[in-house]
Amino acid sequence: MELHEMTALALWQELQAGRVSPRELASHYLDRIERLNPQLGAFVTVTRERALERADEVSARVPKTAPLWGLPSGDKDLWLRAGVPAGFGSRVMAGFVPDRSDEIVETLDAAGAVSLGKTNAPEFGLPAYTESLAAPPARNPWNPELGAGGSSGGAAVAVASGMLPFAPGSDGGGSVRIPAAACGLVGLKPSRGLVPAGSGIDSLAGLVVAGPLARTTADAALLLDGMIAKAGGRIDHHFTLRAPYDDDGPFLGTAIRGEGRFQLGVMTTSAWDDAYDIVVSPEARSALDAAVEAFAAMGHGIEETALAPDPTYAPAFRTIWQAGAARIPAEGRRSTCWSRSRHGSCSAAGASSPAS
Repeated sequence: MELHEMTALALWQELQAGRVSPRELASHYLDRIERLNPQLGAFVTVTRERALERADEVSARVPKTAPLWGLPSGDKDLWLRAGVPAGFGSRVMAGFVPDRSDEIVETLDAAGAVSLGKTNAPEFGLPAYTESLAAPPARNPWNPELGAGGSSGGAAVAVASGMLPFAPGSDGGGSVRIPAAACGLVGLKPSRGLVPAGSGIDSLAGLVVAGPLARTTADAALLLDGMIAKAGGRIDHHFTLRAPYDDDGPFLGTAIRGEGRFQLGVMTTSAWDDAYDIVVSPEARSALDAAVEAFAAMGHGIEETALAPDPTYAPAFRTIWQAGAARIPAEGRRSTCWSRSRHGSCSAAGASSPAS
């Protein structure tokens, strides 16, 4: 089995046992990116030399107890990393190189991850598809004629094609969940405040939080634990969005155990049904039916449910979405928008747009 065929958890175990080094693992994925990315558009910037230097730094200086020690990752191109171009999927940001990093990027570094570059995102994270005029589109690795969803489309493509073992994204209106569904991955939008570095408090209506994309539930839990960044068994909650102490243990342990019978809700309704004529395709319905049958055969309970009609949802969400777009200071040039607090985000960045 090749390294990219292994789960992130299995790779972490290989790293811990010393059977592979962070540099060897980073090199393997960088070589895959070089081969596959031109056709799939997962990355907009690849930082090969910087990634290899970072891998050596992890080996030499980062404790192996770090939750993501030596595992390759990528930064969504709506996030800032000092010294690496930040394009935000927009031609207006061409040539912008920040001199500081976002907190979520620093958190992933502290967890021992090795960033290989910036993953593709649509313009300022607004569309639910990853296609912009600033970069090639993110193509679905299962069928390159199809899209990968958005706005964390590049991250999803990288994971589904084996260019990364997992990847962080951000989600306000589906930007982790849509690409995960399109590319056959596990994608999670955490509740507000669970990930302190991507809590949602700095986005309109608290919509946008950071979350993981992975091929398995355990891998998603592993990345989520690294993004949460417990210190001394406690989460450093910056704001009163969460209880000050969480004693439930790591999500990875819960994901690995996964025992028991679960009651699963199944629905095909949408909060947008009152605003649009939404039709479920026969292919999607067939896939859903197959999944329901499989879960039922495993002994889980299945309950058909539906959202109650709410004609106020669509206009309210659309107002937030448009307000997020209105905060992008494109006319003021990029140099005006990068002041930020320690835990805040640029008012122009995708963290302030609902889709991101």
